[in-house]
Amino acid sequence: KQTNCHLFCNLNQEEDPNSDEISSYKDNLAEYIRQHHILFAIDLHGAAISRDFDLELGTGHGKNINQSEALVDILQTLADACHYKLDIDHFFAASGNNTVSFDIHEQTSIPVVQIEVNRKYRDERNVALYSSFLQLLVDYVQAVSRLDGKYDVPKVPCKQAQNTHLLHTACFPNEWATMFHIQS
Repeated sequence: KQTNCHLFCNLNQEEDPNSDEISSYKDNLAEYIRQHHILFAIDLHGAAISRDFDLELGTGHGKNINQSEALVDILQTLADACHYKLDIDHFFAASGNNTVSFDIHEQTSIPVVQIEVNRKYRDERNVALYSSFLQLLVDYVQAVSRLDGKYDVPKVPCKQAQNTHLLHTACFPNEWATMFHIQS
């Protein structure tokens, strides 16, 4: 609600869109993106609590985001402000031919990131960590939306407020939608 973005979920347990070569989910998602003129997508995943990262950003080694440094820099800035350990394209690079991020980027040419979230940030019983991650995600979506589809900016002008994880950027009109894919 805070981001005014689209949400697209896979509820079909018979299909694994992140590994199936043929996937009605990915086909429907690509069509939805085209119909709604979506310019950026996040493929959100859950990682085990045993992982040594808080978040991992998968960009297909830059391929799935058209080599945009800004999309990485924004999340890195937010993660640093929250004292999160952010890995980039380490274990979950989203570079495989059948991953949602890779396939959706190939079908639509829009930047698609995969974000792996450590279980400790997805436990609603730990209100502080859960809320912190949700706010980081909202801040990321809002900051990316301010780019207004211009992802080739080498660095995003930002100023971190002291003792907070908010990213302050210049205001751009937000006339396009962002989409999330959440996989449980």
